Amino acid sequence: MKYAYSFLLLTALSGVASAATIVQIKGFSFIPAGTAPLTYNKFDPSFGTLTSITITTNVTKEGGSLFVDNESASPASGNISQSVTINLTSSSVTLTDTAFAPIGNGITATSTYAATVTADNGDGSGVQADTPGNDYDGTVFGSNLATQTKNVNAFVFSGYQGIGTYVINAGGVQGFDTSAIGGAAVAIDPARVLGNVTITYTYDAIPEPASAVIGGLGLLTLLRRRRR
Repeated sequence: MKYAYSFLLLTALSGVASAATIVQIKGFSFIPAGTAPLTYNKFDPSFGTLTSITITTNVTKEGGSLFVDNESASPASGNISQSVTINLTSSSVTLTDTAFAPIGNGITATSTYAATVTADNGDGSGVQADTPGNDYDGTVFGSNLATQTKNVNAFVFSGYQGIGTYVINAGGVQGFDTSAIGGAAVAIDPARVLGNVTITYTYDAIPEPASAVIGGLGLLTLLRRRRR
C-alpha cells in the first residue's frame, strides 16, 4: 500500500504545471526612412516548456501632407495617398510564422485623400498654392493605424530560448501615390511613424516545489481518509 501512495504522490506532483505568459513590449518612433533596434530577453527554459511565441506589430502613421498641382490641360479627380511601411528584420532570430511566411513584412499604414483639380490654370510649372478646388488640391493628414499578429514557427524556437538577448530591427520607409491625377506636380511633407513590437511567450510553467509538495500531500491525505 505504501508504494501505491508514493505513486499517487508523484502523479499529483507531475500534474501541477500550468500555462503562463511573459510579455515584452518595445516601442519605436522616427521619421522614415529609418531603423530602430529593439532588444528582447530570450525565454529562460528553466521557467518551463515554451509552447508558443506571438509577435504583434502596431504601426501608426502620424501627420504628413500631400498636395498636387495639375499641369495638364484636362481636369482630374481621384484618391491620392501617403504611406509608411515597417519591415521587421533580425540577424539574431528567424522571423517565420506557422505557414513558413515572413513575420513583420510590409506592415503599411496609409492615409488617403479624394482630390479634385481643374485643368491647369496657367500658374506655371511646379506646385502652386492655388485655392483647393481649382487646379490645386491636397490635405494635411491625421493618424492611421496598421497592425499584424503572427505566431512564430515552432521549428525556429531555439533562437528565442536561452540566456541573454536578441535584437529585432523595425525599419521604415515612406511612400506616396498621386497616379490618379495625371501630369501633376507634387508637394509632400513627411509623416512620422511610431509603434511597438510585442513578443509574448506562452509556456507550461514548472511548478513551485513547495506548492507542488503541498498539493501532492493534500491529495495523499485525502486518499488515506477515503480508505479508512
